[in-house]
Amino acid sequence: MAKLFYDEEKMKRFVDKDRYLSFVYEDLLMRKHSKSEALLVIFNSNVLGDTAMEDEYSKL
Repeated sequence: MAKLFYDEEKMKRFVDKDRYLSFVYEDLLMRKHSKSEALLVIFNSNVLGDTAMEDEYSKL
């Protein structure tokens, strides 16, 4: 698989599309993370290393 690169706009679309990621995103915002930081945290912790999530992210 090709190496994935973080793209904030792409990650926002992914969060909008996925209920679990949306839940995590809202939780991080409630914990006072900025929107940009929350998206990066989700990318690093929920997308990278999970082949199903990586595949979905790649399709966006």
